[in-house]
Amino acid sequence: MDFGTQPDQREKRFSSRKKRWLPFYSFKFWTFGVCFFGLTGLALTLLEPELGEGIIGAIALAMGFAIGTTMAWLLKVLGGNYTNSITRTEDLVGAVGRVEIPFDANSRGKVQLPLKGSTVGFSAMTEEQAEFKPGDQVLVVSFSDNKVWVVSAKALQEEN
Repeated sequence: MDFGTQPDQREKRFSSRKKRWLPFYSFKFWTFGVCFFGLTGLALTLLEPELGEGIIGAIALAMGFAIGTTMAWLLKVLGGNYTNSITRTEDLVGAVGRVEIPFDANSRGKVQLPLKGSTVGFSAMTEEQAEFKPGDQVLVVSFSDNKVWVVSAKALQEEN
């Protein structure tokens, strides 16, 4: 038995699965599918009660599946490149921002950081023995306790 080829075959099989898109794995499918299943069932029950529960259920199920699949696919195609608005620590560290409220090593201030297409304000602290004034550029070196820890952008330029 040749064990060297099996992982490659397994990787190919798994990589081909990643390329397939199934609507059942989409929250959008379930949202639209359940909504239109219920609306169709309700509308047919009120407007055509003589159809019978089985036929109404089948039509509602088909409508929910069709609309759910269509909307999930359409939103995937049209909105494939959406921006994730969740800010993580990795997004903050290394960002260059501007001081909004002055601060120094003994006080806390506020900085504005450009993140993901918008400007976000953060409470800021420093260990540098320098006073940061409004408009000064700062570099975020750490994030803890809902505060960014910054150093002067000028200090970094002077070191290089």
